[in-house]
Amino acid sequence: MKQFPEAITHLTQALTINSKQPEAHIVLGLTYLQKDQFDDAARALEEGISQNPKSADLHFNLGTVYDKLNRFDDVVRVMETAIKLDPHHADALNYLGYSYAERGSRSTKRSP
Repeated sequence: MKQFPEAITHLTQALTINSKQPEAHIVLGLTYLQKDQFDDAARALEEGISQNPKSADLHFNLGTVYDKLNRFDDVVRVMETAIKLDPHHADALNYLGYSYAERGSRSTKRSP
């Protein structure tokens, strides 16, 4: 429904009540992302990670925001963390692979 200001208000209130909910941090970050408020999105997700450092989904979503901020080294770092936390995190694996492919980095050539 694109009622972003109301969503931000409610999500912020929810986090005030229980800041340990990774889902609320993710939805808040994605709401800011939809509004192209990338710095706010990063802060929301970083706060979520500080409360839930083992959430692969928080790391993954933060990586997508860092990509919007052209912070490729940070994209790699948090995507790799997401994959370490969940080696089968298909979205993180796919995102990281495409990120490397777009930049022509990490060649898939094997050494002899």
